[in-house]
Amino acid sequence: MRLCYSDDMRLCYSDNTRLCYSDNMALGYSDNMRMCYSDNMGLCFSDSMALDYSDNMTLDYSYNMRMCYSDNMWLCFSDSMALDYSDNMRLCYSDNMRLCYSDNMALDYSDSMRMCYSDNMWLCFSDNLRLCFSDNMRLCYSDSMRLFYSDNMALD
Repeated sequence: MRLCYSDDMRLCYSDNTRLCYSDNMALGYSDNMRMCYSDNMGLCFSDSMALDYSDNMTLDYSYNMRMCYSDNMWLCFSDSMALDYSDNMRLCYSDNMRLCYSDNMALDYSDSMRMCYSDNMWLCFSDNLRLCFSDNMRLCYSDSMRLFYSDNMALD
């Protein structure tokens, strides 16, 4: 199954569940759960749960729970739970792995791997791979591969 949308949002849905968005955001799904965003934010998911952000933010999430941010934000999680962050980043760490960042980005990690970003986009990962974007685009990814978009478009 392959679906494509033009203009500001281009969606390609193939047998390996790959989704692509044009312009400022490109999202790709592969069999190993790889997601990529273009331009100012690049996010990649692999089998080892590795996330990469382009330009001035880099996040790396591996099996040993290592997260790294470049430039103004840098934090690493190891098996020993070591954290390092800069001046303009507020980190809240609880037993359920909750991370909070001030200003324009709020990231929330729970036991179900929930990630939330403020302002124009918030992304949630749960055990059933649920992704939610606020404002003009809402994407929900479940075990049944059901995708929901807000406003006038619903994709199943």
